[in-house]
Amino acid sequence: MDGPAPTSSAKKGGRIKLTREERSKIRILSDHGLSGPQISEQSKRSFAAVYNVLNGRSGADDDGDDYDFVSKEFKEQFPPLQKAHKRRKTDHNVTQSASTHEEEGRRERRSPSTDGSLTVAIQSRPSSTKEVNRSKDSSGVRNAARPVASSSRQRAGLVIVLDPDIKPDTEVKPSALPTMDKFLASLDHDLTVIKGALEEQDLGTTEKLFAIAHWPDDELHKVLREGLPMLTVAQRYMLIKGMKKYDVVTHCSRK
Repeated sequence: MDGPAPTSSAKKGGRIKLTREERSKIRILSDHGLSGPQISEQSKRSFAAVYNVLNGRSGADDDGDDYDFVSKEFKEQFPPLQKAHKRRKTDHNVTQSASTHEEEGRRERRSPSTDGSLTVAIQSRPSSTKEVNRSKDSSGVRNAARPVASSSRQRAGLVIVLDPDIKPDTEVKPSALPTMDKFLASLDHDLTVIKGALEEQDLGTTEKLFAIAHWPDDELHKVLREGLPMLTVAQRYMLIKGMKKYDVVTHCSRK
């Protein structure tokens, strides 16, 4: 067997699942002052995947020392800085505590749907966005979200609850989401010219793009400013405004 075992990430449900080593490297590179796009270029991962890790949205609880999961060569190239790599467990606990407080301020409202049976519990914020929940089965067919137990973990700031009379496998019509061309053309100004740039950042479909629409506006502006520098300020605002209309919750595998 030539060389070390590959460390490439598995891809599940259209979303790349980074390895523990990859997530550790991303945080270490950030500690060393690299920007999101620089980390994305060095790690060969999309800037959305990088920001998910840096903002604790990777779907994994990475307690412990990140340097325990990287190679000796990488550690020599990017040595520990002021024990920054040992703060992960503390950061995780702070995030958990913040999530607990956020749940206290949540409110329930009914999200528009074809059968009126989908109820979404969403964190209170001034917005007119609509939340739509989707999941994929093993065959890739898009289905309605399944009921979740009251003890289930909060995901992406939303908890999806189905009315008891809904059928779990009710199919969600593909027309629920527009194509990327149609979406970009429907904005205040036609932005179809940026489709190629979105594809380069692994955001080439509306499903992937809308999956980060629930992020706070300031984070979205930061990500788009660094990942899509060709956008003007006005274009960036128009894109985010359009994304917020499709505040999609995606359920990725968590272990």
